[in-house]
Amino acid sequence: MITGLDLLRNQPIHCTTGIDKLDGDGFDEGIYDISGSIGYGSIGVYEIIIELMISKLGNGGKVLFIESYNKFPWFKLEMNKRYDKMFSNMVDCISIDNLMELIILMKNNDRLLDNYNMIIIDSFNLMYEGFIEELKGEKSKYEQCVHLLFYQMNKLCGNGKIMFTIGGMSSISQRVYKEEEEDDDDEEGEESSEGENIINRYIKQDILVPTISLNNKLNIYYKRRIIIYRDWIYDDEQLSNCEYISFERDVIRLNEGKIKCVPHYISIGEGSSVSGFFLISKTFELIDIEGEVNVDDYEVTDNDMDVEIPDSQEY
Repeated sequence: MITGLDLLRNQPIHCTTGIDKLDGDGFDEGIYDISGSIGYGSIGVYEIIIELMISKLGNGGKVLFIESYNKFPWFKLEMNKRYDKMFSNMVDCISIDNLMELIILMKNNDRLLDNYNMIIIDSFNLMYEGFIEELKGEKSKYEQCVHLLFYQMNKLCGNGKIMFTIGGMSSISQRVYKEEEEDDDDEEGEESSEGENIINRYIKQDILVPTISLNNKLNIYYKRRIIIYRDWIYDDEQLSNCEYISFERDVIRLNEGKIKCVPHYISIGEGSSVSGFFLISKTFELIDIEGEVNVDDYEVTDNDMDVEIPDSQEY
């Protein structure tokens, strides 16, 4: 017998985070990725997921959380002002050890997974990297397995089902060309060999990138990719007047406490992208500081915002 609640669960309701630019037209059925910089659990990734979970749960949906390397901070979900105790019966959590177990779960448990309207896969980057390392030298087998996984995930994302892969980013090194000003009095550059000049023009740079790059063939399965990291902003009067800054130029403002390091998102969809800043309240709710929000209503202070300034700026 199909109940009214079952019909409601199967409706393709768009989930939202409460951040207008990030939400766009909302999150509907499909696969999404949220990648955070180092320590992604404390920069807003989980808070974004929690808002999306509550949005789905509030409409009668069921959520499955798949964890592996990290443990989900359930206390953040329960502290959210929109959380209802009845939601505890609508969320399930299972643990897996690696990507192969995830492939088996997606391939052989259609009936189980069909019970859920939202599926969240945590630490996806670590499972993916571990799988690549395990199958090093067996490229064809690796490609076959991961494409099978994403095919099954995409197949499951029907009737309004939403799936998220979340995790950290990978660090890579690259050589970046550095412009050097020529000194008329310095003839050393003319005397050096061509090879030495080329080496001197490049610097090594370590950057963080999504584990599955935007150029990867698997990217076609994603409806949207979201990257979260900390960035610097300054405000002279209100938090809503946020602008990009040059840290080197505004070091005085940093010492005066007029510069803060806050979560910054970049959302990349089909042929378009948006970016912006947000804050996290003391009850782990997202605050859209670029929308029409009265920040004073949230009683936000430096201690509440989770905006501690790190030792170095993250990429």
